[in-house]
Amino acid sequence: LSSSPFDPRGKLLPSHPSPNVELQDLVSSHEKYSCAEGLVYVEDHILPDNVTHPPGRKTPNLFHVTSKSRCMTPSFASNIDKWKNALGSKYSIYIHDDDAVNKFIYKKEWTEFPELKEIMACVTAGAAKADLWRYIMIWEYGG
Repeated sequence: LSSSPFDPRGKLLPSHPSPNVELQDLVSSHEKYSCAEGLVYVEDHILPDNVTHPPGRKTPNLFHVTSKSRCMTPSFASNIDKWKNALGSKYSIYIHDDDAVNKFIYKKEWTEFPELKEIMACVTAGAAKADLWRYIMIWEYGG
């Protein structure tokens, strides 16, 4: 195993007093907004901490989805509803729009990744930004 202090193998996820409250604050950085005609606003599906973070479980029951906006086509929203129906009793499902992704990356002080903000300024492709966001979201909150 690596001797780096940043090597996550064998370490627990960072401790959060109420992970779901923190995630709600993160993804709810705006009021519910109206969508353009033909689009559907998609809500989060949030369960209590004792369901998503049961004692003894290292990986929490969280499902993260990123999208440019919470306004989605009816077919995409239908797919999210299918996930909610399939995972709904055990998993919280969080929708992270561009505002939530940026809030997570740029408002937090990243001691484990001190150059993250500078690196993100160089990332121009949306898919690459989403990939990096996904890695650090799982690093910080699991899922």
